[in-house]
Amino acid sequence: MKTMPNQTTIFRTAVLCAVLLTSCGKPEESSSQKDGGRSDAGTPRELGPVMLDSVEEVKAFYEADPEFFIIKTTADIPKDLKWNDGSDEQAFGSPNAKRGGTINDHTGDWPRTLRFVGPD
Repeated sequence: MKTMPNQTTIFRTAVLCAVLLTSCGKPEESSSQKDGGRSDAGTPRELGPVMLDSVEEVKAFYEADPEFFIIKTTADIPKDLKWNDGSDEQAFGSPNAKRGGTINDHTGDWPRTLRFVGPD
C-alpha cells in the first residue's frame, strides 16, 4: 500500500513550499521606520482659536422659546423627591432563569446624536 508514503511526500512538499515562500519575502517598512519615528513635519504644534459662527444664532434660538428650553441645576431638584428604582417590582420572565450576566450587542449604525432639537 503506497498511499500513505505518497500523501506524506505531498504534505512535506507543500509545507516546504509554504516555508520557502514566506521566508524569502522582504519585510515592509512601516512609516515610523522610514522617518525615524518622527511625526509629520507639517503638523502644527499649536492650535488656533476655534471660531463658531453659529453661537449667536443658537443663543437666539434657545432664548426665543424660554418655556421649552430651561436650564436648571441640581439645587432645583425638590428635597422631598422620592426616587423609584423599581427594586420592589415583581420580576417578570421564567422563575427558573439564571439571574444577572452581561448582554453584548452590536449596532451597525447609530445616529450621531439623540437630540430632537439643535445641531448634531
